[in-house]
Amino acid sequence: MKKYFIFLLLVQFIFGENIAKIKSQIKKEYESFYKDNQIKIADIILDLNPDTQINEVKIKDIILENKTFLASGKVLIVFTFNNQTYKHLLRYKIQANLNVVYTQVGIKKSQDIMTKDVMIKNISIEELNGIPMGIGEVGNVSAKIFIPNQTIIYNYHIESKILIRKNESFLATYSEGNVVIQLVLIAKENGIKDSIIEAINPETKKVVRVKVLSDGNGKIL
Repeated sequence: MKKYFIFLLLVQFIFGENIAKIKSQIKKEYESFYKDNQIKIADIILDLNPDTQINEVKIKDIILENKTFLASGKVLIVFTFNNQTYKHLLRYKIQANLNVVYTQVGIKKSQDIMTKDVMIKNISIEELNGIPMGIGEVGNVSAKIFIPNQTIIYNYHIESKILIRKNESFLATYSEGNVVIQLVLIAKENGIKDSIIEAINPETKKVVRVKVLSDGNGKIL
């Protein structure tokens, strides 16, 4: 009963000098996650009673519970007190700004997301409702779904860049022993790097399976 009382008491306290350690860990993880979005953190607010401090508490681990990296979340604090180990979920709120990719025009499904179609905006993290696309991904990804004009582009909007497009011709290589043959094929579906698609040989009308290579060509399987 005494141990249970101590635990209930501890979960209401700020951990004295350890408060900086908790904030530092949260800040480190957010800055790493949003490195490409150049996040600038102004403050981290912890949901704890600010009136009490316990310097005897020793933090063993600090773990972000759900790594959604939005304006608020929970962090799991594993700590010891009087040689006993306890765990406590602590709510926090981030005050920060970061850069996001914002559409200047509507972007169609399967369309490459290029510099001319977007702009970079600096916003409060509170405006996010998902994980935003990284700035460095512009020019390297395609739209997974239609993205309206004047919209923050989130990760769920995008997919790997389409290198081979449906109904377009592309060069593919077939190898057997020392024999290497290059053929022009027509894609029956879109293909991203390392995906397997079907294509048709326009001369023989034969359908073949092709692995999409990083240079936009294919390898016949």
